[in-house]
Amino acid sequence: MTRLPDDNRVDTTTLFKAKFRKGDYHTLNLYYMREKPNYSVYTFPRMAAAVNRNTYRFLLDGCIIGSNTTPGSSDYSSDDYRSEFTPGQIDRIKSI
Repeated sequence: MTRLPDDNRVDTTTLFKAKFRKGDYHTLNLYYMREKPNYSVYTFPRMAAAVNRNTYRFLLDGCIIGSNTTPGSSDYSSDDYRSEFTPGQIDRIKSI
């Protein structure tokens, strides 16, 4: 499991995604973070702009998910989406 570094002096989102992004544009990249990072961009799925691998937007494509909003977490917040999952989905998430 990986997470964004706590250093806000550089564009850590881009550095993180450049290092850990896998696959092509059709690959769903999910980044589970201990808490939502201090950035304005949490999801960045852009359709046409992200197709070219050599673009900044391609690197940003993916979804950052606060681990405190998923099944099995103990922290409750206003962004609590745990009730959105079926029991089968919860079992698969816990097995990851």
